[in-house]
Amino acid sequence: MPAQTIITDKFGSMALNPIIKFYETKVVMPNSKLLHVAITATNFEIGVNQANSFLEWVKVNDQAFKLSLEDRIQNADLVWDDIWDSILGKDWVEAEAGFLANYLHYDELRFDGEELHLWVNTSGLHTDHKIRATINEEMRIVCCEML
Repeated sequence: MPAQTIITDKFGSMALNPIIKFYETKVVMPNSKLLHVAITATNFEIGVNQANSFLEWVKVNDQAFKLSLEDRIQNADLVWDDIWDSILGKDWVEAEAGFLANYLHYDELRFDGEELHLWVNTSGLHTDHKIRATINEEMRIVCCEML
């Protein structure tokens, strides 16, 4: 049975959630919001390093990352046109780059043993669903889907 708590250099104390078998903690992001971090016991050290690398990178590159996330969301049609139109008060194609980025908030960063996933809250732009972005080691979005 895995340890109930692991102390890491990068995240401090991480407690095991026995139901999902992930070690969990919360970190404070630059905007003072808490981000839930969850790393599976499988490949734990790899997950800690990838999660930490992403968090350090996104602290410096948040706006650029959100713009790339916005682009992926638009290209995958994950926010419906009529919702965009109602918020903007005009056709969404007239929106300036970065419009959607203002509505995006990071809820959870999760390493599942193989991939790093960022769960993104769109501030209600499509009801209760969240967007899951899969991030590679080069800090690129390789997949973006609504779940």
